[in-house]
Amino acid sequence: MIKGIKIALVSSVMLSGCVVTETINGGIAILNNSLTTAELPITYTKAAKESGTEKMKRLAVISNNRNAATGIIETNLANIRVNGQPYFTFVDKASLSKIIEQQRFNESDISNSKNRTRLGQLTGADTLITADYTADVDTSTYYEKDSECIQKGDKWYKCEKSREITIKCSEKIAKVNFKPKAVSVETGQIVFTKQYSRLSSSKVCKGDDPHPSDSVLRGRALAAVIEELKQDVAPHQVTKNVKLMESDDSDLTDKAEELLDLAVEFVEKDMPDHACKTFAKAQSQYSESLAINYNNGVCAERANDLELAKAYYEKASNLTLDVDELKFVIEGQTRLVERESDNAKLTLATTSNRL
Repeated sequence: MIKGIKIALVSSVMLSGCVVTETINGGIAILNNSLTTAELPITYTKAAKESGTEKMKRLAVISNNRNAATGIIETNLANIRVNGQPYFTFVDKASLSKIIEQQRFNESDISNSKNRTRLGQLTGADTLITADYTADVDTSTYYEKDSECIQKGDKWYKCEKSREITIKCSEKIAKVNFKPKAVSVETGQIVFTKQYSRLSSSKVCKGDDPHPSDSVLRGRALAAVIEELKQDVAPHQVTKNVKLMESDDSDLTDKAEELLDLAVEFVEKDMPDHACKTFAKAQSQYSESLAINYNNGVCAERANDLELAKAYYEKASNLTLDVDELKFVIEGQTRLVERESDNAKLTLATTSNRL
């Protein structure tokens, strides 16, 4: 096991008396990495980042001739699905346009409670949404230093003599600004609003491939905006790769050590279910191992059993005073606090008939 290697390394240093600092640090770094190379993926549902958005369900998007903004909202929010069901529904665009035209509404009218309530009654919407959207692409020129071969060598890939040259380059930067605003039909309060701004750039010098098109650059910036928007207004899944402990300094029994090694190997071969079953078997063989308790805590997180994970992390924290080892345990406990907070928000969404 690793602890045996550590002892050997320390003995070697003491005997030689002349090992340089870099060598020692390098050896220790390798050992530390060997303790934490295996990672277990944990996937779970996070609540919408912005509070109050759980009240948004049936949306009416007021375009006010901003077709781009309307399309961005409807296209990207309409495809959000939670538990296999659409998370938002939208008032039909044609029906909404007809009602707005008949009632002679415009964006400023939604600040009037009477008009807002009337529009909500006519459309069945609980939330009215407007948005501003701009997307610009700027191009600039700059110069870079490069070298040019002026005398070839005896091989085609060799250069005997070169000179410095200046080459012309250009940079394109797409900037997208998007600001949605959601207003409650019932209260008139702003449920959600946020200014999103993202950049996407491309640099090209003489001899390089051409720039992506303006539409491609705008699309990349907009994609980043949309991803953030989705996480702000709706539950979403996240996956975190959590580092495991491959060893510790406890007096592991031979069987427990064998099972710990096997479980880590399962993780490295992308067999997480087998790994967690084997970590549990190792726990039954020896329950005072920091690595085994911590790893079982990660497995409990993966199974969404947060209470069991909390118990494993608590025990693991009592089995070491090493700061680096405690760091892993504390990170696990911090994740649990965040997940419990998310679960409380998801429960609220459930009681609001959103999930």
